[in-house]
Amino acid sequence: MVDPKRLPLRQFLKSDAQALYRSDFPSLIRKAYSCMFPNSPIEDNWHLDAMGYSLQRVSGGDIRRLMISLPPRSLKSLVISVFWPLFIIGNDPTKTVLVVSHSLDLAIKLSNLFRQLILHPDIQEIFPVFKGALSKDSQQEVTTQQGGGRIALSVDSNVTGRGGDVIIIDDPLDASDADNETACFAVNKWIDETLSTRTNNPATSPIVLVMQRLSIYDPAAHLSEQGGWTALSFPAIAVKNEDIPIGRKLLQKRRIGDLLHPERYPKEYLDMQRGIMGQRAFEAQFQQNPLPDGGGIIDLNKFQRYSTPPKTCDLKFYSIDAASGSNSGSYSVIMAGRVVDGRMYVTNIFRKRCTFPELCRIVLSTIRRYRPDHLVIEKASNGVALIEYLNEKLQGTDFTCQYPYFVQTMNASQRKITRMEKALVAIEEGMVLLPEQADWLPTLESEIRAFPNGRNDDQVDALSQAVKFFTWYIRHPIAEERKRGYR
Repeated sequence: MVDPKRLPLRQFLKSDAQALYRSDFPSLIRKAYSCMFPNSPIEDNWHLDAMGYSLQRVSGGDIRRLMISLPPRSLKSLVISVFWPLFIIGNDPTKTVLVVSHSLDLAIKLSNLFRQLILHPDIQEIFPVFKGALSKDSQQEVTTQQGGGRIALSVDSNVTGRGGDVIIIDDPLDASDADNETACFAVNKWIDETLSTRTNNPATSPIVLVMQRLSIYDPAAHLSEQGGWTALSFPAIAVKNEDIPIGRKLLQKRRIGDLLHPERYPKEYLDMQRGIMGQRAFEAQFQQNPLPDGGGIIDLNKFQRYSTPPKTCDLKFYSIDAASGSNSGSYSVIMAGRVVDGRMYVTNIFRKRCTFPELCRIVLSTIRRYRPDHLVIEKASNGVALIEYLNEKLQGTDFTCQYPYFVQTMNASQRKITRMEKALVAIEEGMVLLPEQADWLPTLESEIRAFPNGRNDDQVDALSQAVKFFTWYIRHPIAEERKRGYR
Protein backbone atom coordinates (compact mmCIF):
# COMPACT_ATOMS: atom_id res chain seq x y z
CA MET A 1 0.00 0.00 0.00
CA VAL A 2 1.35 3.43 -0.95
CA ASP A 3 1.78 5.90 1.89
CA PRO A 4 -0.13 9.10 0.90
CA LYS A 5 2.67 11.13 2.51
CA ARG A 6 5.10 9.81 -0.13
CA LEU A 7 2.89 10.77 -3.08
CA PRO A 8 3.82 13.87 -5.11
CA LEU A 9 1.94 16.93 -3.78
CA ARG A 10 -0.12 17.34 -6.98
CA GLN A 11 -1.21 13.68 -6.92
CA PHE A 12 -1.99 13.77 -3.22
CA LEU A 13 -4.15 16.87 -3.57
CA LYS A 14 -5.96 15.34 -6.54
CA SER A 15 -6.77 12.15 -4.67
CA ASP A 16 -7.85 14.20 -1.67
CA ALA A 17 -10.23 16.25 -3.87
CA GLN A 18 -11.65 13.09 -5.42
CA ALA A 19 -12.34 11.67 -1.97
CA LEU A 20 -14.13 14.91 -1.09
CA TYR A 21 -16.36 14.70 -4.20
CA ARG A 22 -17.26 11.09 -3.35
CA SER A 23 -18.22 11.95 0.22
CA ASP A 24 -19.63 15.50 0.04
CA PHE A 25 -22.48 16.02 -2.41
CA PRO A 26 -22.51 19.86 -2.30
CA SER A 27 -18.86 19.77 -3.43
CA LEU A 28 -19.71 17.32 -6.20
CA ILE A 29 -22.42 19.69 -7.48
CA ARG A 30 -19.79 22.29 -8.36
CA LYS A 31 -17.41 19.73 -9.85
CA ALA A 32 -20.09 18.04 -11.97
CA TYR A 33 -21.32 21.41 -13.26
CA SER A 34 -17.79 22.42 -14.32
CA CYS A 35 -17.40 19.10 -16.14
CA MET A 36 -20.70 19.50 -17.96
CA PHE A 37 -20.34 23.21 -18.76
CA PRO A 38 -16.59 23.95 -18.83
CA ASN A 39 -17.07 27.34 -20.50
CA SER A 40 -19.89 28.58 -18.25
CA PRO A 41 -18.93 29.10 -14.60
CA ILE A 42 -21.68 28.15 -12.17
CA GLU A 43 -23.72 31.01 -10.70
CA ASP A 44 -23.06 29.88 -7.16
CA ASN A 45 -25.48 30.48 -4.33
CA TRP A 46 -26.34 29.12 -0.89
CA HIS A 47 -29.50 27.37 -2.15
CA LEU A 48 -27.25 24.81 -3.89
CA ASP A 49 -25.76 23.95 -0.50
CA ALA A 50 -29.23 23.74 1.04
CA MET A 51 -30.37 21.30 -1.64
CA GLY A 52 -27.10 19.37 -1.56
CA TYR A 53 -27.05 19.01 2.22
CA SER A 54 -30.66 17.80 2.38
CA LEU A 55 -30.10 15.32 -0.46
CA GLN A 56 -27.00 14.00 1.27
CA ARG A 57 -29.12 13.46 4.38
CA VAL A 58 -31.54 11.48 2.22
CA SER A 59 -28.62 9.39 0.95
CA GLY A 60 -27.56 8.79 4.55
CA GLY A 61 -31.02 7.65 5.63
CA ASP A 62 -31.84 10.68 7.82
CA ILE A 63 -34.73 11.78 5.55
CA ARG A 64 -37.11 9.41 3.72
CA ARG A 65 -39.46 11.90 2.08
CA LEU A 66 -38.09 15.21 0.79
CA MET A 67 -39.95 17.91 -1.12
CA ILE A 68 -38.06 20.79 -2.76
CA SER A 69 -39.83 23.79 -4.34
CA LEU A 70 -37.83 26.41 -6.21
CA PRO A 71 -38.42 29.09 -8.85
CA PRO A 72 -37.77 28.14 -12.49
CA ARG A 73 -34.20 27.92 -13.79
CA SER A 74 -32.65 27.42 -10.35
CA LEU A 75 -30.64 24.30 -11.36
CA LYS A 76 -33.00 22.10 -9.39
CA SER A 77 -33.45 19.41 -12.07
CA LEU A 78 -29.74 19.34 -12.88
CA VAL A 79 -28.77 18.97 -9.22
CA ILE A 80 -31.44 16.45 -8.24
CA SER A 81 -32.08 14.39 -11.40
CA VAL A 82 -28.57 14.37 -12.90
CA PHE A 83 -25.88 15.08 -10.28
CA TRP A 84 -27.52 13.29 -7.34
CA PRO A 85 -28.01 9.96 -9.22
CA LEU A 86 -24.32 10.24 -10.14
CA PHE A 87 -23.46 10.57 -6.44
CA ILE A 88 -25.71 7.65 -5.43
CA ILE A 89 -24.71 5.18 -8.16
CA GLY A 90 -21.05 6.22 -8.14
CA ASN A 91 -20.82 5.37 -4.46
CA ASP A 92 -22.96 2.23 -4.72
CA PRO A 93 -23.32 0.82 -8.27
CA THR A 94 -25.85 -1.75 -7.07
CA LYS A 95 -28.44 0.97 -6.44
CA THR A 96 -31.15 1.89 -8.93
CA VAL A 97 -32.50 5.45 -9.19
CA LEU A 98 -35.93 5.85 -10.79
CA VAL A 99 -36.47 9.39 -12.19
CA VAL A 100 -39.98 10.44 -13.26
CA SER A 101 -40.87 13.60 -15.21
CA HIS A 102 -44.16 14.91 -16.62
CA SER A 103 -43.17 14.10 -20.23
CA LEU A 104 -40.99 11.52 -21.92
CA ASP A 105 -39.11 14.28 -23.76
CA LEU A 106 -38.03 15.87 -20.47
CA ALA A 107 -37.22 12.47 -18.97
CA ILE A 108 -34.96 11.60 -21.93
CA LYS A 109 -33.31 15.03 -21.91
CA LEU A 110 -32.27 14.61 -18.27
CA SER A 111 -31.21 11.01 -18.90
CA ASN A 112 -28.95 12.08 -21.76
CA LEU A 113 -27.33 14.73 -19.57
CA PHE A 114 -26.56 11.99 -17.04
CA ARG A 115 -25.11 9.77 -19.79
CA GLN A 116 -22.98 12.65 -21.03
CA LEU A 117 -21.66 13.34 -17.54
CA ILE A 118 -20.54 9.81 -16.71
CA LEU A 119 -18.32 9.79 -19.85
CA HIS A 120 -16.25 12.72 -18.59
CA PRO A 121 -12.69 11.63 -17.64
CA ASP A 122 -12.74 13.57 -14.34
CA ILE A 123 -16.03 11.94 -13.31
CA GLN A 124 -14.69 8.49 -14.21
CA GLU A 125 -11.62 9.12 -12.03
CA ILE A 126 -13.87 10.13 -9.11
CA PHE A 127 -16.23 7.19 -9.70
CA PRO A 128 -14.28 4.36 -11.42
CA VAL A 129 -17.46 2.29 -11.80
CA PHE A 130 -18.27 4.36 -14.90
CA LYS A 131 -14.94 3.59 -16.61
CA GLY A 132 -15.90 0.13 -17.78
CA ALA A 133 -18.58 -0.96 -20.20
CA LEU A 134 -22.13 -0.58 -18.95
CA SER A 135 -24.51 -3.49 -18.90
CA LYS A 136 -27.09 -1.28 -20.63
CA ASP A 137 -26.89 2.22 -22.08
CA SER A 138 -29.99 3.64 -23.75
CA GLN A 139 -31.80 6.97 -23.72
CA GLN A 140 -34.06 5.79 -20.90
CA GLU A 141 -31.91 3.37 -18.97
CA VAL A 142 -28.30 3.10 -17.84
CA THR A 143 -27.33 -0.09 -15.99
CA THR A 144 -24.00 -0.81 -14.31
CA GLN A 145 -22.26 -4.19 -14.34
CA GLN A 146 -23.26 -4.46 -10.67
CA GLY A 147 -26.98 -4.21 -11.49
CA GLY A 148 -27.75 -0.67 -10.42
CA GLY A 149 -28.33 2.38 -12.60
CA ARG A 150 -30.67 5.16 -13.62
CA ILE A 151 -34.12 4.67 -15.20
CA ALA A 152 -36.03 7.55 -16.85
CA LEU A 153 -39.82 7.43 -16.99
CA SER A 154 -42.72 9.79 -17.63
CA VAL A 155 -45.92 10.12 -15.63
CA ASP A 156 -48.40 7.41 -16.62
CA SER A 157 -45.59 5.16 -17.90
CA ASN A 158 -45.98 1.44 -17.52
CA VAL A 159 -43.82 0.67 -14.49
CA THR A 160 -44.65 -3.01 -14.24
CA GLY A 161 -41.50 -4.83 -13.21
CA ARG A 162 -39.66 -1.57 -12.53
CA GLY A 163 -38.42 -0.48 -9.14
CA GLY A 164 -35.98 1.89 -7.52
CA ASP A 165 -33.87 2.09 -4.39
CA VAL A 166 -34.43 5.84 -4.77
CA ILE A 167 -37.35 7.53 -6.55
CA ILE A 168 -37.09 11.08 -7.87
CA ILE A 169 -40.24 12.88 -9.04
CA ASP A 170 -39.08 15.86 -11.09
CA ASP A 171 -41.71 18.36 -12.32
CA PRO A 172 -44.46 15.71 -12.60
CA LEU A 173 -47.11 18.23 -13.67
CA ASP A 174 -47.11 20.12 -16.96
CA ALA A 175 -47.55 23.85 -16.34
CA SER A 176 -50.43 23.91 -18.84
CA ASP A 177 -52.40 21.62 -16.51
CA ALA A 178 -51.87 23.76 -13.40
CA ASP A 179 -55.49 24.93 -13.13
CA ASN A 180 -56.97 21.69 -14.42
CA GLU A 181 -58.11 19.95 -11.25
CA THR A 182 -58.91 16.76 -13.17
CA ALA A 183 -55.40 16.59 -14.67
CA CYS A 184 -53.85 17.25 -11.26
CA PHE A 185 -56.01 14.56 -9.71
CA ALA A 186 -54.87 12.06 -12.36
CA VAL A 187 -51.17 12.76 -11.68
CA ASN A 188 -51.67 12.62 -7.91
CA LYS A 189 -53.59 9.35 -8.24
CA TRP A 190 -50.80 7.81 -10.35
CA ILE A 191 -48.19 8.85 -7.77
CA ASP A 192 -50.28 7.41 -4.91
CA GLU A 193 -51.47 4.20 -6.47
CA THR A 194 -48.68 3.28 -8.88
CA LEU A 195 -45.37 5.07 -8.36
CA SER A 196 -45.40 4.83 -4.55
CA THR A 197 -45.42 1.02 -4.84
CA ARG A 198 -42.23 0.95 -6.93
CA THR A 199 -39.75 1.34 -4.07
CA ASN A 200 -37.44 -1.65 -3.79
CA ASN A 201 -37.58 -1.48 -0.01
CA PRO A 202 -40.88 0.06 1.15
CA ALA A 203 -39.57 0.58 4.68
CA THR A 204 -36.41 2.50 3.77
CA SER A 205 -36.36 3.57 0.10
CA PRO A 206 -36.55 7.38 -0.13
CA ILE A 207 -38.72 9.48 -2.44
CA VAL A 208 -37.79 13.03 -3.45
CA LEU A 209 -40.18 15.45 -5.16
CA VAL A 210 -38.78 18.54 -6.87
CA MET A 211 -40.94 21.08 -8.67
CA GLN A 212 -41.88 24.70 -8.99
CA ARG A 213 -45.29 25.20 -7.42
CA LEU A 214 -48.11 25.56 -9.93
CA SER A 215 -51.49 25.29 -8.20
CA ILE A 216 -53.30 24.37 -5.03
CA TYR A 217 -54.01 20.98 -6.62
CA ASP A 218 -50.45 20.10 -7.66
CA PRO A 219 -48.50 17.07 -6.34
CA ALA A 220 -46.64 19.18 -3.77
CA ALA A 221 -49.95 20.28 -2.21
CA HIS A 222 -51.37 16.77 -2.43
CA LEU A 223 -48.37 15.03 -0.83
CA SER A 224 -48.02 17.70 1.87
CA GLU A 225 -51.49 16.80 3.11
CA GLN A 226 -50.39 13.20 3.63
CA GLY A 227 -47.76 14.29 6.15
CA GLY A 228 -44.32 12.82 6.74
CA TRP A 229 -42.52 15.04 4.22
CA THR A 230 -39.54 17.29 4.92
CA ALA A 231 -40.13 20.45 2.88
CA LEU A 232 -37.62 22.91 1.45
CA SER A 233 -39.45 25.84 -0.11
CA PHE A 234 -37.45 28.76 -1.45
CA PRO A 235 -39.52 31.73 -2.67
CA ALA A 236 -37.66 34.21 -4.86
CA ILE A 237 -38.45 36.89 -2.24
CA ALA A 238 -38.47 35.71 1.37
CA VAL A 239 -41.83 36.04 3.13
CA LYS A 240 -40.65 35.03 6.60
CA ASN A 241 -37.53 34.81 8.71
CA GLU A 242 -35.80 31.44 8.44
CA ASP A 243 -32.57 29.72 9.42
CA ILE A 244 -32.00 27.20 6.62
CA PRO A 245 -29.58 24.27 7.11
CA ILE A 246 -26.83 24.31 4.46
CA GLY A 247 -24.45 21.91 6.16
CA ARG A 248 -23.76 20.17 9.44
CA LYS A 249 -24.22 22.89 12.08
CA LEU A 250 -24.30 25.52 9.31
CA LEU A 251 -27.30 27.79 8.76
CA GLN A 252 -28.20 30.36 6.14
CA LYS A 253 -30.09 33.22 7.76
CA ARG A 254 -32.88 34.46 5.51
CA ARG A 255 -35.01 37.41 6.49
CA ILE A 256 -38.27 38.82 5.12
CA GLY A 257 -37.61 40.56 1.81
CA ASP A 258 -34.28 38.84 1.11
CA LEU A 259 -33.82 37.75 -2.50
CA LEU A 260 -33.10 34.08 -3.14
CA HIS A 261 -30.33 34.74 -5.69
CA PRO A 262 -29.77 38.49 -6.23
CA GLU A 263 -27.28 38.01 -9.08
CA ARG A 264 -29.54 35.67 -11.05
CA TYR A 265 -32.91 37.09 -9.99
CA PRO A 266 -32.45 40.81 -9.15
CA LYS A 267 -35.40 42.79 -7.88
CA GLU A 268 -35.85 44.54 -11.25
CA TYR A 269 -36.19 41.20 -13.05
CA LEU A 270 -38.69 39.87 -10.51
CA ASP A 271 -40.80 43.02 -10.76
CA MET A 272 -40.78 42.69 -14.55
CA GLN A 273 -41.79 39.02 -14.38
CA ARG A 274 -44.62 39.84 -12.00
CA GLY A 275 -45.94 42.32 -14.55
CA ILE A 276 -45.59 39.88 -17.47
CA MET A 277 -47.00 36.78 -15.74
CA GLY A 278 -49.57 38.40 -13.49
CA GLN A 279 -49.68 38.23 -9.72
CA ARG A 280 -51.28 34.79 -9.46
CA ALA A 281 -48.80 32.96 -11.72
CA PHE A 282 -45.86 34.82 -10.16
CA GLU A 283 -46.97 33.86 -6.65
CA ALA A 284 -47.09 30.20 -7.66
CA GLN A 285 -43.94 29.79 -9.73
CA PHE A 286 -41.59 32.33 -8.13
CA GLN A 287 -42.96 32.55 -4.60
CA GLN A 288 -44.01 28.88 -4.24
CA ASN A 289 -47.35 30.22 -3.08
CA PRO A 290 -50.13 29.03 -5.42
CA LEU A 291 -53.50 30.68 -4.95
CA PRO A 292 -56.94 29.69 -6.20
CA ASP A 293 -59.07 32.15 -8.14
CA GLY A 294 -60.32 34.59 -5.54
CA GLY A 295 -57.87 33.38 -2.90
CA GLY A 296 -55.27 35.37 -1.04
CA ILE A 297 -57.43 37.71 1.03
CA ILE A 298 -55.22 37.00 4.05
CA ASP A 299 -51.70 38.40 3.93
CA LEU A 300 -49.36 36.08 5.84
CA ASN A 301 -46.94 38.95 6.33
CA LYS A 302 -49.46 40.52 8.74
CA PHE A 303 -48.85 37.76 11.29
CA GLN A 304 -46.17 38.42 13.87
CA ARG A 305 -43.73 35.52 14.38
CA TYR A 306 -42.06 33.99 17.43
CA SER A 307 -39.01 31.70 17.67
CA THR A 308 -39.88 29.90 20.92
CA PRO A 309 -43.31 29.56 22.55
CA PRO A 310 -43.88 31.38 25.85
CA LYS A 311 -43.23 29.21 28.91
CA THR A 312 -45.83 31.00 31.03
CA CYS A 313 -49.10 32.54 29.93
CA ASP A 314 -52.18 34.33 31.19
CA LEU A 315 -54.54 31.85 29.53
CA LYS A 316 -54.23 28.53 27.70
CA PHE A 317 -57.09 27.36 25.48
CA TYR A 318 -57.99 25.11 22.55
CA SER A 319 -60.07 26.16 19.57
CA ILE A 320 -61.80 23.10 18.12
CA ASP A 321 -63.36 22.76 14.68
CA ALA A 322 -65.20 19.43 14.53
CA ALA A 323 -65.63 17.99 11.04
CA SER A 324 -69.10 16.87 10.00
CA GLY A 325 -67.86 13.29 9.61
CA SER A 326 -64.89 11.16 8.58
CA ASN A 327 -66.31 10.72 5.08
CA SER A 328 -67.00 14.42 4.49
CA GLY A 329 -63.49 15.22 3.31
CA SER A 330 -63.14 17.78 6.11
CA TYR A 331 -60.61 17.65 8.91
CA SER A 332 -61.18 17.96 12.61
CA VAL A 333 -58.82 20.56 14.05
CA ILE A 334 -57.61 21.28 17.57
CA MET A 335 -55.65 24.55 17.67
CA ALA A 336 -53.68 25.39 20.82
CA GLY A 337 -53.57 29.05 21.79
CA ARG A 338 -51.85 30.94 24.60
CA VAL A 339 -52.54 34.51 25.68
CA VAL A 340 -49.53 36.47 26.92
CA ASP A 341 -49.52 40.22 27.61
CA GLY A 342 -52.47 40.88 25.34
CA ARG A 343 -51.24 38.80 22.41
CA MET A 344 -52.30 35.37 21.16
CA TYR A 345 -49.72 32.71 20.28
CA VAL A 346 -50.74 29.74 18.12
CA THR A 347 -48.52 27.02 19.60
CA ASN A 348 -49.73 23.74 18.10
CA ILE A 349 -52.28 22.20 15.74
CA PHE A 350 -53.77 18.72 15.59
CA ARG A 351 -55.47 18.00 12.26
CA LYS A 352 -56.99 14.70 11.19
CA ARG A 353 -59.90 13.15 9.35
CA CYS A 354 -61.48 11.07 12.09
CA THR A 355 -64.79 9.63 13.23
CA PHE A 356 -66.80 11.44 15.88
CA PRO A 357 -66.06 8.83 18.61
CA GLU A 358 -62.36 9.09 17.78
CA LEU A 359 -62.50 12.88 18.01
CA CYS A 360 -64.20 12.66 21.41
CA ARG A 361 -61.45 10.37 22.70
CA ILE A 362 -58.71 12.63 21.34
CA VAL A 363 -60.19 15.82 22.84
CA LEU A 364 -60.77 14.20 26.22
CA SER A 365 -57.25 12.75 26.31
CA THR A 366 -55.73 16.06 25.23
CA ILE A 367 -57.41 18.21 27.86
CA ARG A 368 -56.64 15.71 30.64
CA ARG A 369 -52.99 15.69 29.65
CA TYR A 370 -52.41 19.40 28.96
CA ARG A 371 -55.13 20.93 31.16
CA PRO A 372 -56.17 24.07 29.27
CA ASP A 373 -58.25 26.82 30.90
CA HIS A 374 -60.93 26.71 28.20
CA LEU A 375 -62.18 24.87 25.14
CA VAL A 376 -63.76 26.91 22.36
CA ILE A 377 -66.18 25.00 20.12
CA GLU A 378 -68.61 26.14 17.46
CA LYS A 379 -72.26 25.14 17.91
CA ALA A 380 -72.64 23.60 14.47
CA SER A 381 -72.63 20.10 12.97
CA ASN A 382 -70.63 17.68 15.14
CA GLY A 383 -69.60 20.59 17.36
CA VAL A 384 -73.00 20.48 19.05
CA ALA A 385 -72.63 16.79 19.82
CA LEU A 386 -69.06 17.33 21.04
CA ILE A 387 -70.18 20.09 23.41
CA GLU A 388 -72.89 17.83 24.86
CA TYR A 389 -70.44 14.95 25.21
CA LEU A 390 -67.82 17.06 27.02
CA ASN A 391 -70.31 18.74 29.34
CA GLU A 392 -71.52 15.31 30.39
CA LYS A 393 -68.05 13.80 30.78
CA LEU A 394 -66.60 16.78 32.63
CA GLN A 395 -69.54 17.47 34.94
CA GLY A 396 -68.33 17.63 38.53
CA THR A 397 -64.63 17.51 37.60
CA ASP A 398 -62.08 20.16 38.52
CA PHE A 399 -62.33 21.54 34.96
CA THR A 400 -65.93 22.66 35.36
CA CYS A 401 -65.62 23.42 39.05
CA GLN A 402 -62.85 25.92 38.42
CA TYR A 403 -64.67 27.63 35.56
CA PRO A 404 -68.36 26.80 35.08
CA TYR A 405 -67.98 27.79 31.43
CA PHE A 406 -64.90 25.66 30.74
CA VAL A 407 -66.43 24.77 27.38
CA GLN A 408 -66.97 28.07 25.58
CA THR A 409 -69.50 27.82 22.77
CA MET A 410 -69.58 29.91 19.60
CA ASN A 411 -72.66 30.59 17.52
CA ALA A 412 -72.32 29.83 13.80
CA SER A 413 -74.35 32.86 12.77
CA GLN A 414 -71.91 34.42 10.31
CA ARG A 415 -70.27 33.25 7.10
CA LYS A 416 -66.73 31.89 7.31
CA ILE A 417 -65.31 34.77 5.32
CA THR A 418 -67.04 37.33 7.55
CA ARG A 419 -65.60 35.70 10.68
CA MET A 420 -62.11 35.72 9.16
CA GLU A 421 -62.39 39.33 8.05
CA LYS A 422 -63.19 40.31 11.65
CA ALA A 423 -60.23 38.28 12.88
CA LEU A 424 -57.98 40.17 10.45
CA VAL A 425 -58.35 43.30 12.59
CA ALA A 426 -56.43 41.70 15.48
CA ILE A 427 -54.00 40.02 13.07
CA GLU A 428 -53.12 43.30 11.32
CA GLU A 429 -52.65 44.95 14.70
CA GLY A 430 -49.88 42.45 15.43
CA MET A 431 -51.81 40.67 18.17
CA VAL A 432 -51.72 37.15 16.64
CA LEU A 433 -48.43 35.27 16.43
CA LEU A 434 -47.41 32.18 14.47
CA PRO A 435 -44.13 30.29 14.96
CA GLU A 436 -41.22 30.81 12.61
CA GLN A 437 -40.94 27.04 12.19
CA ALA A 438 -43.13 24.06 13.09
CA ASP A 439 -44.00 20.71 11.50
CA TRP A 440 -47.66 21.72 11.18
CA LEU A 441 -46.99 25.26 9.93
CA PRO A 442 -46.75 24.64 6.13
CA THR A 443 -50.26 23.16 5.85
CA LEU A 444 -51.71 26.00 7.93
CA GLU A 445 -49.96 28.64 5.82
CA SER A 446 -51.08 26.94 2.61
CA GLU A 447 -54.69 26.94 3.79
CA ILE A 448 -54.48 30.57 4.89
CA ARG A 449 -53.10 31.64 1.50
CA ALA A 450 -55.83 29.81 -0.41
CA PHE A 451 -58.75 31.03 1.71
CA PRO A 452 -61.64 31.38 0.91
CA ASN A 453 -61.43 29.20 -2.22
CA GLY A 454 -59.00 26.54 -1.08
CA ARG A 455 -59.75 22.84 -0.89
CA ASN A 456 -59.86 22.96 2.92
CA ASP A 457 -60.59 25.73 5.41
CA ASP A 458 -60.88 23.84 8.71
CA GLN A 459 -57.71 25.36 10.18
CA VAL A 460 -58.78 28.85 9.09
CA ASP A 461 -62.13 28.27 10.85
CA ALA A 462 -60.33 27.21 14.03
CA LEU A 463 -58.09 30.28 13.75
CA SER A 464 -60.89 32.82 13.29
CA GLN A 465 -62.73 31.19 16.20
CA ALA A 466 -59.60 31.37 18.36
CA VAL A 467 -59.08 35.05 17.53
CA LYS A 468 -62.73 35.82 18.29
CA PHE A 469 -62.44 34.22 21.72
CA PHE A 470 -59.07 35.88 22.37
CA THR A 471 -60.35 39.38 21.55
CA TRP A 472 -63.29 38.83 23.90
CA TYR A 473 -61.00 37.60 26.65
CA ILE A 474 -58.58 40.54 26.57
CA ARG A 475 -61.54 42.89 26.98
CA HIS A 476 -62.81 40.87 29.97
CA PRO A 477 -59.70 39.83 31.94
CA ILE A 478 -61.34 39.77 35.40
CA ALA A 479 -61.95 36.30 36.81
CA GLU A 480 -65.60 37.03 37.60
CA GLU A 481 -66.18 38.03 34.00
CA ARG A 482 -64.55 34.81 32.80
CA LYS A 483 -66.91 32.78 34.94
CA ARG A 484 -69.90 34.31 33.25
CA GLY A 485 -68.73 32.80 29.99
CA TYR A 486 -68.59 34.10 26.46
CA ARG A 487 -71.75 35.68 25.04
